[in-house]
Amino acid sequence: MRIRYLRNSAAARFAGQEARPAAAGESKPGRRTGAWRWMARPLVVLAAMLALVSCSAVAAAKRYPMEGDVKALDAAAKTATIDAGKIGDWMEAMTMDYSVKPDSEFAKLKVGDHIKATVVVEDDKYYVTAVTVVAKH
Repeated sequence: MRIRYLRNSAAARFAGQEARPAAAGESKPGRRTGAWRWMARPLVVLAAMLALVSCSAVAAAKRYPMEGDVKALDAAAKTATIDAGKIGDWMEAMTMDYSVKPDSEFAKLKVGDHIKATVVVEDDKYYVTAVTVVAKH
């Protein structure tokens, strides 16, 4: 058995040969050579970026309290047209359609109700949940 590059005495003794220092042009022990030399760092950076992106996706949903009046209901689409006041730093006061989730929350609503609820915002999607019908002020 012939070992091409011997760098330490343990490998040399195992092969039955004398240890010798690495010649010019040979890589040092523990260093990556060839394709690994230029691929290792970008792979580590890519893995770190993917880990950060996956963590940020989980924390993207924001919840805001809202209060408003139910103006119309669409049972087929499970949406409610709500005239709501300002919703946190997300939306100014306006009347617009909101999906209501889950179905049990939608079942609580009637046209003319004054409600308090939570608006959940995920990227460009939003819906209303945790609906409570309250007396008008």
